[in-house]
Amino acid sequence: MHTAGWAAVLLLAAVHAATADESGALPDGDGEPTTIGPDTPAPAGLPGAPSRPVSLGGGGAVGATMTAAPGTRFRDCDDCPEMVLLPDGRYRMGSPEGEAERDADEGPEQDIVIDRPIAFGRYEVTVGQFAAFIAATDYRTDAERGAGGEPGCLRATAAGETGERIVWQYDPEGDWRQPGFEQGDRHPVVCVSWYDAMEYAAWLSERTGHDYRLPSEAEWEYAARATNETAFYFGNDVSGICAHANHADDSHARSWGWERARRGADCDDGAARTAPVGSYEPNLFSLNDVLGNVWEWTLDCYVDTLADLPADGSARVTDACRRRAARGGSWRNLVPYIRAANRYRISPVTRSDFVGFRVVRVTDAGTADTPEDTTLPGVPPPEPDVLTVPEAASEPAEATGEPPADAPPEPDAGA
Repeated sequence: MHTAGWAAVLLLAAVHAATADESGALPDGDGEPTTIGPDTPAPAGLPGAPSRPVSLGGGGAVGATMTAAPGTRFRDCDDCPEMVLLPDGRYRMGSPEGEAERDADEGPEQDIVIDRPIAFGRYEVTVGQFAAFIAATDYRTDAERGAGGEPGCLRATAAGETGERIVWQYDPEGDWRQPGFEQGDRHPVVCVSWYDAMEYAAWLSERTGHDYRLPSEAEWEYAARATNETAFYFGNDVSGICAHANHADDSHARSWGWERARRGADCDDGAARTAPVGSYEPNLFSLNDVLGNVWEWTLDCYVDTLADLPADGSARVTDACRRRAARGGSWRNLVPYIRAANRYRISPVTRSDFVGFRVVRVTDAGTADTPEDTTLPGVPPPEPDVLTVPEAASEPAEATGEPPADAPPEPDAGA
């Protein structure tokens, strides 16, 4: 990583970062983030951070102009997502050829320059935050509208006399309110399409007067790695993964009647489905759940080689974008899919119980390009095969091989 000198500074953020208790409530820890208002003083940011401040903007609905150092935590409104101001820098995107369980689309490695500070959501957008958006707009999600010709949310169910097979199908009653398992307000929202996530970001932008959007793939990986070049932001040793990521661990396996997770670490992360945001250790940028919990939508059209991504960290889009890229892995995924470089391609109208999102806020120090085709269309254009339901598994989960494009990328994970 070429962000020399930042590791020591950012380690302070990790030391002071708060984590959730069993109820999902965040302890006071290092205090509440600053909520920006007309008379808000500039927060101090990370101890020892470079002196160059970044403008967090002004003249919008909030009516405040303030400067802040990288590491600063803030909100633009009481129920807005908590944001963390990240430094600019450069890093190597993708995985080296020798990385265990590496997929071909994780290369070739690319040197990416993030030349603008950007504020990143500390957590994935929660059920409570998404509910505030719905209450304010009466928006109906793609699951409720049946976008793509299929109502509901994609879920996995066990089949066979002993539950040895996994069947993927849309639950017509499923949506962000009822994904098929219990969630609280601090759980990450799921069963939302790419278009739903974009609508939320547009509403947040209008409400606050600031530019909120989904991250590009390159921005996402930069934030997730947080100066690390290892497979995970905490290193290459998976023995402690359950302290850092909600994934298809032993508790998840037991929920399906299996003894333990296959191809995974022999540990229990305490959650068989989604966990409240902030339940696990943050990375050096003080971001939680960048690995595991739920896959996170990005702006990019999926391409099968990193060589086609812009070197400036902006999103890559095309006129015919049939798949969007998602990152981070989820509670359904085994360890190989939780790696920082792992990528997932998925139709933008697909809704599933393992995909959510987080947002970024562009600062005045830089305005990363927002793709022209991300203007919100309301209802996405119909395409005969844009909503792909994975075929029901006809073999035991252990022997299903490679998944179809829109299926979770680990049919042997225990759903």
